[in-house]
Amino acid sequence: MVIKDMADIKQKLAQGNFGMLKAGGIASWLAQLVKEDDGISMIKELRAGGAISDLDLYSWLVKRLAVRSKQTRIGDHPANLLIIELQCLGPIEDFNNLFTLIEASKIDPEAKAKVTHCDYVGHVLLLLADIVPDGTLIRNMRDVEHHVSNQHFAFLKANNVSRWVSDIAKHKRCLLMFEDLRRHNVISDLDIYKQLDHNEAIWELRAGRTHEIFSLLKTFPRDGSLVIDDSEDIWHIANDYSLPLIRELLAIGAEIDHNALLANTFAGDHNREFSLLDFLLSHYEVFSEQALVSACACILSETAYRVELSDQNAIKTLLGKIQSLNTVFDQSIYWADWHRDDYSLFGLLFRSKPEWLISWYPDYVPSESAMEEMDWDYVVCEGEFDKYHLAELKNLVSHGAELPIEKIIEALEDNDRDNYAEQLRVLSYVQN
Repeated sequence: MVIKDMADIKQKLAQGNFGMLKAGGIASWLAQLVKEDDGISMIKELRAGGAISDLDLYSWLVKRLAVRSKQTRIGDHPANLLIIELQCLGPIEDFNNLFTLIEASKIDPEAKAKVTHCDYVGHVLLLLADIVPDGTLIRNMRDVEHHVSNQHFAFLKANNVSRWVSDIAKHKRCLLMFEDLRRHNVISDLDIYKQLDHNEAIWELRAGRTHEIFSLLKTFPRDGSLVIDDSEDIWHIANDYSLPLIRELLAIGAEIDHNALLANTFAGDHNREFSLLDFLLSHYEVFSEQALVSACACILSETAYRVELSDQNAIKTLLGKIQSLNTVFDQSIYWADWHRDDYSLFGLLFRSKPEWLISWYPDYVPSESAMEEMDWDYVVCEGEFDKYHLAELKNLVSHGAELPIEKIIEALEDNDRDNYAEQLRVLSYVQN
């Protein structure tokens, strides 16, 4: 039966029709209930009658506080003290932090005072602090231990015990608890994998915590969740010394975002990870065009002033798999967006290694958009425009390429390259 309005709720409550109220979705009316003059009393009565649960109340509290914390101007309202208190503990959306504050309000007069003056939000929080738990919510590790020991696995799954995994990992019986929870599909392979410490994982494959976690994961068939695509995870393993860890992950059936891994292989402060590059290119047959051009761009960016033979060979290998130098860096992908200033792979090659374009692609004509969309100020300034850039522009004109000559000349003049600007003016007469 659908609840019509507040009057309908009060009538059913007076009649003691808790089952009808629960079936009608009374929990979705909490936002309206708390604002009633007798709202907290009504909530107490509804909870006592089983129409709403502790889980309903906690879920509403966390959602409401999260909304308030994201407001651009939250002012001096007393409820903000509660938000600030929670933010000091961690993410407001995390039930664990709310539990911590509620437990503090039971024993700390100062904490309770802050909560007391937080309008209906504080009233609901104090209500939860005062009442005896109804068993619908996991509040702490003692509850987790209790339910695992009594094999309440359906309850644990329904109450999202996976958010307690990091706390379980610190428990002396963590491996046994993980095994029980994973066997009953309460937690996932990914939940267990996330307990690895990236700084230690690569050194503990044969012993220690990493070995224990991998041994546990090997016990069960994959559940489809062990997909390594988090940007931080990828960054940590994008290096040669993580190869044993990568091989072990693939051996147990993990899926790795190999496109992101390839794109990160030479990124930032990573060294020249040629072993990882060789492994990826031999292990995976297909890569996205964005991954290939981004990996190539990283090597070009890192070797702009010092190119070793191994760098050049790696670039040639990647270029051999790339379909078009006109490929534009996709700004919606974080690792492709790193290279957006060059617009396309052609733009990056022209800026950093125009002599390679002349040597390797003497007949190549880029698309008109690849030339037009280039930031020529950036190219001239960062690329330190020289005779090779001019030679490549002349080569392009001889092959019929349409160049934004005036835009290039303006950039050259703005960066005190008047000699090249004058030579380009002569070239523009040829083009016209």
